[in-house]
Amino acid sequence: GNALCFLCHEDRKAESTRKSVHKPVTESCATCHDSHSGAWKYLLKNDPIALCYSCHTKMQEHIAKSKTPHSALKGNPCTVCHTPHSSDYVRQLKLSTKQICYSCHKDIGSRVLASKSLHGPVQQDDCYACHDTHGSDYTKILKKFFPPEFYMEYKTENYAICWDCHNKDMALTEVTTTLTGFRNGGRNLHYFHINQKKGRSCKACHEMHAGDQEKHVREKVPFGSGGWQLPVKFTKLATGGNCVVGCHREMTYDRESAGAIKPVHLALA
Repeated sequence: GNALCFLCHEDRKAESTRKSVHKPVTESCATCHDSHSGAWKYLLKNDPIALCYSCHTKMQEHIAKSKTPHSALKGNPCTVCHTPHSSDYVRQLKLSTKQICYSCHKDIGSRVLASKSLHGPVQQDDCYACHDTHGSDYTKILKKFFPPEFYMEYKTENYAICWDCHNKDMALTEVTTTLTGFRNGGRNLHYFHINQKKGRSCKACHEMHAGDQEKHVREKVPFGSGGWQLPVKFTKLATGGNCVVGCHREMTYDRESAGAIKPVHLALA
């Protein structure tokens, strides 16, 4: 059995002490390898992708049916991201999730590494919280729907991916003292921004991955079709915050104030 293989392949034997060992390795090396000869590299019994699918049939079906496949899977074997024998990382990844993802998504990786405020899943090194890394029916290989549009009339189902973690009542309750810290007295400012026919998307104010402002509030907001970028300056205060956006005058909110939104001054950003 495997003991015979390990007489020569001592490095593979050492791998068996890792946290996660691929099931075929615990059974027999001969599950995947031909011990004498083969048409494929490493004496594999079949093409690498087909060999994985011989066991992972549900994953094969999922990838085939996905409307938005992960581009990393196009023509590449599973071993681009996963180790076939064993690993010390979740899902038998070769490296940690962020190291694997950022090796291709360098723009996101560099922004995350340089940012002060990270979205919760990013901070927890969990790209899987929002994305299906093999394929999805939604844009950006998201697990659930999120609108690509900047403005749209609010419907709970349009932000299904957000409500996996955040409380959907935050968008449905006009007056609250518990659901959100973004309120003026009891007036829920999330509700105010999104419950309009021309409601703002979550991405109108927040970066999806990371930013330098508190609450990963974006520093610039795209506007119109001309590539305009409206500046956003957010300052977190002890009982509220201050917001200066290129589209409206400076505003503050205070959770201990029962009043409506109050302008600080009339100067435009």
